[in-house]
Amino acid sequence: MKNHKLSIYCIIIIFSIFNINAISFAGVPTGFYPIKSAHGVSLYKKDYTGGQPDFVQIVNLSQGAKIKLSHEGMVEAGLEEGPYGGNNPTFDRQSLTQAWSNLTASNHQAFSTTNGQFFSTSSDPTPLAFPLKINNINVTDGYGNNEFVDQKKMLELWADHAKISNFVPQYLNTSSAPDIIIGLSEDADKSINTYTGRTFVGIDDRNMDGSYEVVLIFNSSYSRQSDAVSVLTGFGADNVMMLDGGGSTQLICEGTTFISSTREIPQTVGVTCASSPIVMNSGWCLPTGTDEYCGYLGWLEYNNEVYPWHIAIDMCNPQGESIYSIGDGEVLLSRTDVSGYGPEFTDGGAVVIRHQAGDGTWFNALYGHLDNPHQVGSVSKGEIIGYSNSFSPPHLHFGIHSGYELASNPWRGYSSDKNETYDFVDPIPFLNDHPVNTIPEGYLDAVDCNSFRGWAKDADTANPIRIDFYDGNADSGTFIENTMANIYRPDVGSNCGFNFSVPASLRDGNNHSIYAYAIDSEGGTNFLLIGSPKAINCVLDDNYEENDNLASAFDISQHKQKWLSEINGMGRQADEDWYKICVLPGLTKVIIDARFSDSEGDIDIQLYNSIGSSLAISQTTTDNEYISTHVLNSGSYYIKVFYGNGNTYDLYWNNMLPDIESIAIAGPTEINESSGAPYACTANFSDGSTQDVTSSVSWSENSSYATIDDNTGYLSTVDILSDQSFTITAVYNGKTDTHNVTIKGVPPVLTGITITGPSEVNESSGVLYACTASFSDGSTQDVTSSVSWSEDSAVASILNDGYLTISEVSGDSSCRITSEYELQIAFLDIVIMDTEISYPCDFNSDGMVNYLDLSLFADHWLITDDNPEWDETYNLNTEPAVSGKQIINYLDLSFLADYWLESY
Repeated sequence: MKNHKLSIYCIIIIFSIFNINAISFAGVPTGFYPIKSAHGVSLYKKDYTGGQPDFVQIVNLSQGAKIKLSHEGMVEAGLEEGPYGGNNPTFDRQSLTQAWSNLTASNHQAFSTTNGQFFSTSSDPTPLAFPLKINNINVTDGYGNNEFVDQKKMLELWADHAKISNFVPQYLNTSSAPDIIIGLSEDADKSINTYTGRTFVGIDDRNMDGSYEVVLIFNSSYSRQSDAVSVLTGFGADNVMMLDGGGSTQLICEGTTFISSTREIPQTVGVTCASSPIVMNSGWCLPTGTDEYCGYLGWLEYNNEVYPWHIAIDMCNPQGESIYSIGDGEVLLSRTDVSGYGPEFTDGGAVVIRHQAGDGTWFNALYGHLDNPHQVGSVSKGEIIGYSNSFSPPHLHFGIHSGYELASNPWRGYSSDKNETYDFVDPIPFLNDHPVNTIPEGYLDAVDCNSFRGWAKDADTANPIRIDFYDGNADSGTFIENTMANIYRPDVGSNCGFNFSVPASLRDGNNHSIYAYAIDSEGGTNFLLIGSPKAINCVLDDNYEENDNLASAFDISQHKQKWLSEINGMGRQADEDWYKICVLPGLTKVIIDARFSDSEGDIDIQLYNSIGSSLAISQTTTDNEYISTHVLNSGSYYIKVFYGNGNTYDLYWNNMLPDIESIAIAGPTEINESSGAPYACTANFSDGSTQDVTSSVSWSENSSYATIDDNTGYLSTVDILSDQSFTITAVYNGKTDTHNVTIKGVPPVLTGITITGPSEVNESSGVLYACTASFSDGSTQDVTSSVSWSEDSAVASILNDGYLTISEVSGDSSCRITSEYELQIAFLDIVIMDTEISYPCDFNSDGMVNYLDLSLFADHWLITDDNPEWDETYNLNTEPAVSGKQIINYLDLSFLADYWLESY
């Protein structure tokens, strides 16, 4: 027998692995399955027959995945125009395809992008509705401070955790989170019960350490708010909030568009996966994840007179990027005040971790220039132990001190003597000379009477490893069987899962304690999977096994009106038991009768259709269970017997022709124009039971303004000029019901305002501007006298009627005119022109009209208009305007006198 004993060192590693990998395991709601995954991130999808799918992303910040908030180009800064003292800028809008292109251009580990915050769809460029903070900069206060008061929530994002809480404005300046996005609470009424596009965010504390390290993103083009919340809580979310939805909801993942829309958006939420550190041939991880050394100081390279010889290697790593533990180990020292390890050689972060090579060699590794250094305690291979700080240039100082004991100065990075390294060694050659044998890791997720389930892997090999099961521990227990961990696990990201069927030897009604061991691929220490041991007590099953799910259901279709005990003995409810039945055409009433004694263990029964949807259930707490229901179609159906703990039962089924007494339509009696609403129809049977027959009735309506879908009962309306009443009719198996409905007109909605008027005006003048309102029905209205007018110039003022008065200026000047009307704002930028006075009588161009000009004019007086020496410069009489020569007369003299007085 192989030795499964664990050393004390292995026990330390167990706790380390638990801290890191337990967070990877979480329940997945029924119907969801993985379609995309990368290190620290995964995308799940759920399909609906005839409907639109739901998508959920799992983003594990503690594993190095990141949320990237971004916005399109800022058009107007909106300086100090925000309601909380900040800015309220406007942004260009872009397609999500362009946003994905921008994300991939700046992040080679881009995973996905989706729509972000609420914004005004009536303008482009547009402001955002609520505050947004990116990279410690408050980008905008938003315009919606008076909207959904007390229903705003904020998502704060740090490098390794997140938080959702009620929005408090001062948190924008006091929160240490570098990124914050504001949304709405789950019950804020954004068409709360309408099936439309939804984007929600949730957070989850999967390792139960009080910090929410997992962010969940829900996207669907057809969902209610309650559906989004239910899905996220099913994935484990402890708190949720709403981002934008409707036509804005979009999703691109790894270049594939899963939810599309023609709507362009100003702000997006991107996701990047974590970088996986490269594993060297020696089995140790590269601490920066890559082998790019960037030409920084290497081993024993000369630095300067103060710190001459470098007894470590510097590995380039951009600021904020992850630093990884090279292997399993123990953090002995963790500090943020070590001299020289901060920006500009100030105090900064560093850790010392003790590691052991596969040949038993101990050594201590120094990791320097860190932000958020890992706390003292166990650490796993490839685990993030910090992030590169802002030391210039940012890099990791990586040193190795050989031996078990700490160096006298464990933070030492330089030596004044090239021949004295204080037992520090050249790191990479040392690691190559002392390779690691990594202990396997894994988790025993669940043990029941059906199977043992979990995962395990060994970093020393890419191949699946063996799992040995024992009843009791490996030293004193009984070997059961083994299996290979070779099933794909999306939460772990590799083919390392196992699902081992419980053998008959354990179904004896006795207590068993299950231990699962991962067998080391290099022949080293085997690993007791976290979660071991787990207890089971399974009784002997019946003659209809294995029938533990719908796919393996025992067929009793040919045994209608016959008890199970007459077929092959009583059933035993030790695990789920499934039975297949066949309903004949027309005989759609189904009866199921289960007989048992509740005192020996309660049992419930449930009826399913062929695609696994529940149709009826009976779950009393007394003896026996009984179902009498109606199904819509003939074909195969399935009975599930469950909940018991080994109790025996008998089972009977039958189907017959039901009597329909009436049908009834349910749905609204009033509906708005250009909208829609679902209607349902219920059949009432002679035995008092009912059945939803919405998809089976024949639907009709008698209106030219509405249509109803004959398959779903969904009614759609068009625009109307006045309220319209009509009748919906449903027919099913000879029964008819009607329902009166009125289509209500909806007043047009204000969509925006526009200022009209000249963009250039002269100084010392006045101009009238107008304002026009636009509405959702395409109509417009002059609201000049109703808007609030304002301008931002010291040389201009505007009245309530839009009349702008301009003073004299010394040069061209800009001015912005603003109008506000029912929460809509419009701008018009104009230029006030400096108009220089020109004197046409200044013939000698000296800037003054005087006797010198008069003498020139007098000389020209004597020249007739037919003289070839006539100079048209001296033409002064411009009324009427005539080009060419003019006769100089008393009118010109009067004109000259006027200018003489003005300039002199």
